Amino acid sequence: PEFVENQKTLLNIENLRRLTEIAYISNDRLTRRDARISARALAAESIFASDNTFRADALKISGEITNLVRARDNIENLEKRMIETAAQYLAALEQLAASVADPEGARRMFGLFFNHSLSGRPAALALDEEKFSEFRQAHLETLGELRRRAAGAPPSEDDELNGFLRTLETSFEFYAEQAAEIKLEQARAKESWSDIDMTLKVMRERVRLGSEHSINSALTSIKEAAGVTALTTYCIFGLMTAAILIYFFVVHIYITKPLRWTSNKLKQIQAGQLHSKLPPIHIAEIATIAALLDRFTDQLAALYQQANQLEEESARKNELEEIMRAVFNASLDGYIVWSGDRVEQVSSGALNLLGLAGDGEVIGDYAPFGLANDHLAEVLPRALAEGRVREELTLVAGTGEPVPCEVTHLPLAFREEASLLSYIRDLRVQKKNEAALREAKEQAEAGGRAKSEFLANMSHEIRTPMNAVLGLTRLLQDTRLDDQQSEYLARVEDSAEGLLRIINDILDFSKIEAGRLEMEETGFTLEEILESVVNFNSHAAGQKGLKLAMAVPPGADMVLNGDPVRLKQILNNLVSNAVKFTPAGSVSISVSALSPAENQAADLAWFQFSVRDTGIGLTPEQRDKLFSAFTQADASTTRKYGGTGLGLTISKRLVEMMGGRIWCESRPNEGSLFAFTAGFGLAQAQAQAPNLDGKAKAASRAVKGDPAALADNIKGARILLAEDNEVNQLVARKIMEKAGLVVKIANNGLEALAMLEDEPFDMVLMDIQMPELDGLGAARRLRADPRFANLPVVAMTAHAMSGDRELSLAAGMNDHITKPIDLPELFEALARWIPPKNAAPSVSPPRLKA
Repeated sequence: PEFVENQKTLLNIENLRRLTEIAYISNDRLTRRDARISARALAAESIFASDNTFRADALKISGEITNLVRARDNIENLEKRMIETAAQYLAALEQLAASVADPEGARRMFGLFFNHSLSGRPAALALDEEKFSEFRQAHLETLGELRRRAAGAPPSEDDELNGFLRTLETSFEFYAEQAAEIKLEQARAKESWSDIDMTLKVMRERVRLGSEHSINSALTSIKEAAGVTALTTYCIFGLMTAAILIYFFVVHIYITKPLRWTSNKLKQIQAGQLHSKLPPIHIAEIATIAALLDRFTDQLAALYQQANQLEEESARKNELEEIMRAVFNASLDGYIVWSGDRVEQVSSGALNLLGLAGDGEVIGDYAPFGLANDHLAEVLPRALAEGRVREELTLVAGTGEPVPCEVTHLPLAFREEASLLSYIRDLRVQKKNEAALREAKEQAEAGGRAKSEFLANMSHEIRTPMNAVLGLTRLLQDTRLDDQQSEYLARVEDSAEGLLRIINDILDFSKIEAGRLEMEETGFTLEEILESVVNFNSHAAGQKGLKLAMAVPPGADMVLNGDPVRLKQILNNLVSNAVKFTPAGSVSISVSALSPAENQAADLAWFQFSVRDTGIGLTPEQRDKLFSAFTQADASTTRKYGGTGLGLTISKRLVEMMGGRIWCESRPNEGSLFAFTAGFGLAQAQAQAPNLDGKAKAASRAVKGDPAALADNIKGARILLAEDNEVNQLVARKIMEKAGLVVKIANNGLEALAMLEDEPFDMVLMDIQMPELDGLGAARRLRADPRFANLPVVAMTAHAMSGDRELSLAAGMNDHITKPIDLPELFEALARWIPPKNAAPSVSPPRLKA
């Protein structure tokens, strides 16, 4: 062991030598610092602890390495200063050379300084006595020459030259001082190196001597042990010889032989040879001892077996106890063992949870936990019967703070007494999070209500004037106008409809985000949808000279169940985008039937709708963000195309609500393809639907969409318009009077009820938001009166948010149309709810006022 320790010491000495060499030679400050730190750590290693001298020498070397590193750091700092001083000296020489009559001669005269100060390291110049003396001599000669020139210079130049001379003298003196300090630090570093080298040699010599001494001592011990072993061997051999002789002459005859007979007899009996006889044994004691020894051996073997079993069981029990104790104390939650009216054990987690310093504070009493003894006395029978009892308790921390906890009680036999093991989980964070979640939910709900109210108010306030703008524009278009006025009004109408589309997009997006947009289920045909989309976009395409094509698939007249308004909204958005971004060429719409995919309902009819254009196309980066809200392909301030960036986002959400998906294929300057899939139900009355020919279908569509055709059957009908806005009164009245209807105006709900008392009407068009009595309240009062049970009441309002239609219907109205007024929608509602001219009146005669 001593030799091995010496070898480790030699290895550490060699490591100290390498660290010293690194600290002395390396030019990197961080490397020298790491060598100093490693040497200090090595000096403190336990390998030197057995020899105080080695430890002292190692610490001394560590200190010398520190001095060596400090000297090298100082040399580097001084070299940097010398370089800065040399730069100042050269700057002064340059200025001086520029001021004398012969600048080239002055530069040659100072060439020696340039060679010494800028080539090589300044420390090398400081340590080279011959070169430094030569440099000093050149400097003095230079100063002498400059002084001679200064003496013959004009007075105006004399002060300047003397100033340069003083600068040179000062720079050189400071340079020389730094060179001297470098030389001193080099000497210090060399001295530290010598001291370290000497100390290392002494340590190596001491280790060598120690190794030789330990080897010699070991050899001496081996020789002495060998001699003792030889003598002992001789003695043992003699004793064994004597024992053999005694065995043959005494033991064999009187002891061993009878014992062998006894053993052979036992083997024979075991083999079933019961009639064999033992030879006579003359020593009865040996026979008795043999029998007793056999019995003792059997009993001892049994005892050993039982002892081994008990030891194994005890070891397993101790291991289980250690595991349970580790689990008991390792859990971050808490465990407490209650027995009777005492606290028997408390885990570390329970102490930490309740802020208690140690189990000495709580063992033996319930008081530190803030529990009454009878509480756990009530829990114990329940735990024994049910297997476990879980409850929420408020315990008391060491600081007196109440700690809400979830406690699970398990029955436990502790020291042969019915007890409880309680698992405690801290609920403070959970309670805090639950409170925060409740507050966040309340804030979110309040924010949602505020947002919905704001959007509803904004929708109402914007749609009301928009109704006036569009209505008056359409009324003006029916008057005598010149071409320029007609063009201006057409532009006004297009702009107002564009603004209305933006408002509708924002409202649809808000409904989708709030999860309040619902899909309707009504019958429609693909032929009607495609023709409507083409008609809607044909004007814009014609203005740009684009060809707008439509491919109608076979079975396009099949009646489907779904939401035709939302399907039309998606297609109109895709087609209008294609027209907008196509400067020349064509836009085509096509539909094809699909088989349902694995994740799609097989009982639906699936279609793929495609819109292809020859427009400007899209880059991959633009395609990646196409369907993000408020995102446009060109978001710069110089963008050519407008829009809110919501159309494709809304389309994507609507497609997903229809169970399909939407995608885009495009390349820059090569056009784009927008496609989506959707599934629709098949109408139950499909087989019984009449197969109208083309003329019948055209006539049906004309009647459905032409306001004049719709108004033919209801001319002369009396309409009560409940509206508080004068401009909207004017617009609605003019539109309906132009169609041959008789219109009366009520400024609020109360006036409407009063007018219904005085004269009969065929329909009431009811605004929702009115002073004194709103439209919903007026509708409820009407439906409460049996005389007006069958009177058609239709809401005509700017309330277009999700749920507004349901509110109108719940108040007793028959229908709900939104502002700005869409003429086909208005006259379809009038034709749907007003009885034909020959039908019986729907309103009882008004009663006479008292």
